[in-house]
Amino acid sequence: ALGSDIDASATRNWRRLGRDVQEGFDWLYNRGSFNGLGHIVSNLYQYNAKTFAGFIGVQDGNFSNVFIKNAFIKVDSDLVDVRYAGIAVGANSRNIWNVLTSGTIDVLNTGGVQVGGLAGINEAYFGYGNIQNSGSFASVKLSPLGYRPAANNKAKLLSAAL
Repeated sequence: ALGSDIDASATRNWRRLGRDVQEGFDWLYNRGSFNGLGHIVSNLYQYNAKTFAGFIGVQDGNFSNVFIKNAFIKVDSDLVDVRYAGIAVGANSRNIWNVLTSGTIDVLNTGGVQVGGLAGINEAYFGYGNIQNSGSFASVKLSPLGYRPAANNKAKLLSAAL
């Protein structure tokens, strides 16, 4: 659980929460629960994360009750092998509820990268995800155009905040 608000500006290049799935891969995943207890994570900055970009790389547990505010995530897919980029999670396989995001995701050379203000993809390697009472006010910048914005949403979007 998150005990208080966090100003992440001092981190300058956020290392996603979680642990490595397999040696040699840059997946950081959460299989437990992350409860923000209504707190705010502000000024998150991440540049060129590999495979999964976001506060959490792969979400395969419960992620709830947090506002990730004024985040900035930038990825150049010509420099790193990134597949999914979202401010809260790169890829969601389980449950997200009461999560809001704001800020910017800036993806260069978007070929094959799936991008979303909340989650890059809402189905991933471990199953299908559910998103409830959540949303994003993020700006998504893509160049060149030809991206796939969170296209593989085979899961349930139960409700969203706008």
